[in-house]
Amino acid sequence: MSAAASLLGVALVLLWITLVGYAVARLFGQDLSRMEGIAWGFACGLLLHAALYGILIALHANPGPKKLLAGEALLLLAVLIGQKWKRPSLEDRPVREAWPLPARLGLFAAAAGVGAFLVAAVAEPMWTTDYLAVWGLKGKTIYFAASLPSRLFHDASLFWSQPEYPLLLPLVFA
Repeated sequence: MSAAASLLGVALVLLWITLVGYAVARLFGQDLSRMEGIAWGFACGLLLHAALYGILIALHANPGPKKLLAGEALLLLAVLIGQKWKRPSLEDRPVREAWPLPARLGLFAAAAGVGAFLVAAVAEPMWTTDYLAVWGLKGKTIYFAASLPSRLFHDASLFWSQPEYPLLLPLVFA
């Protein structure tokens, strides 16, 4: 499967989860704005997805994607049948004021931080070499030596294995 197909699949699943959650969120949040409703829908959808997964595990059923989709579709159908999908009129909605300047600046700063991290994450390769060179090597060495050999910290031929890295992960691997 290509990366584009995988990303499309993840996007479709997240959209489906948000749709199911949005339907449920409308039951308790009729006065929410559209963006608040979508955010609550996403949160409710994730919660419902996790709850359905747990219920399937408790019932000793293999919680595969088809069963999760069917369960969420049944829930969506029940909500659609049980509630009227009438949008409240504009007169019934509370008037929303624009965000204050500090809130907008905070949102901009958070978005800038996420953007800077995204650029840094895309610019550098994945850290598989760190895993292999640091944690994997140390974990195998600890496992086969059945101890913490001092050569992990002082051997000149292992200068690339970052001797100052913590040992919790290699101990877990070992």
